[in-house]
Amino acid sequence: MIDSIGETSPRRLARMAGLLYLINIIGGAFAIGIVPAMLVVSGDAAATVHNIQTHELLYRFSLVAHLVVTVTNVPLAVIFYELFKVVNRRLALLDACFILVATAIEAAGLLNQFSPLVLLGSGPTASALPTPQLEAFAYLPSALSGSATASLRCSLRSISLLSGTWFSDRHFFRE
Repeated sequence: MIDSIGETSPRRLARMAGLLYLINIIGGAFAIGIVPAMLVVSGDAAATVHNIQTHELLYRFSLVAHLVVTVTNVPLAVIFYELFKVVNRRLALLDACFILVATAIEAAGLLNQFSPLVLLGSGPTASALPTPQLEAFAYLPSALSGSATASLRCSLRSISLLSGTWFSDRHFFRE
């Protein structure tokens, strides 16, 4: 796969990156913006749990969309490296590393988002804890997703995008 990417024209790579970004924007808006706005009630674990249980299929679709967004970041890092290595190989590698680190952080956070399904399911955990504790544990990933992890992911992506903009401006608009 790497050999075939290296032989692909920069225009085609840029189009593939654009398509991956479109997937990221649409999937991310759905998984990180729309669904949490519909299901999560800030400060109210019981209402959030009720919403997740009532709209479980929607919650699962948001997890799938978030998973797709996370997976598309890996080929995006490779494509960016290929596009920007002609300008500066070290900075292109740094950019790819930032994207991959942000993706790893995002994947770890995404793993936590599956816990409400496990806790609220019909397994042994549903009957092992009192309802208020179960609701608090199920609410925890929603409460944590808006904290430092999200800002770190955003910071790493911003650095990556800024360096990508710098690469493209310098490479494509030479005098």
